Amino acid sequence: MRLIRYRLAAKGQLRTCPRRQRFLHSHPPTTHGLDPIPVLAKALTHREERGGVLASQVARPADPDAPSPESAEEAEVLQASIKAGSVAQIVVAVIAVLGLIYVLKLVLITALTSLLLAFLLEPLASSLGRIGLPRWAGALLSVLLMVALALCLTFFFYSRAVDFATALPNYSGKIRDTLGNLRSQSKR
Repeated sequence: MRLIRYRLAAKGQLRTCPRRQRFLHSHPPTTHGLDPIPVLAKALTHREERGGVLASQVARPADPDAPSPESAEEAEVLQASIKAGSVAQIVVAVIAVLGLIYVLKLVLITALTSLLLAFLLEPLASSLGRIGLPRWAGALLSVLLMVALALCLTFFFYSRAVDFATALPNYSGKIRDTLGNLRSQSKR
């Protein structure tokens, strides 16, 4: 009896007082994990010795929740359309994200470069803080050191690039002579 009431209460078809509903939800019926209807069908799969009744001849109660063939097909169509819709939404979202990245590439490059510099300069700023320098002063000193290093490297490589550009005609003549010698040796 408690099993039937529990099933009806779970489906919302049993009207009971709130105290009884709390009891049904806090004390579910104990069937030791077995549903009586499938157990009965299993027990009757072979002919019974007394009556000779087949399991297919036993009248089973109609399950009101069992879907009809038409509703099963409708459910499949609905699930397929939901899956197609979710795939379409994912594709649209990916295209939108890629479009935003393309449009905002200058902002993203600036933000990602600043994050990279922050990660690179953080150990220096924290070590200056351990020495006793305030955090803001350590961060400012780290940035100033980075700018000074960038200026020194730019000056050094600029003078090297200018020297290379002035010597390039000499190098190109030497490269042409070497390639001409290789071609003449390969033709022999």
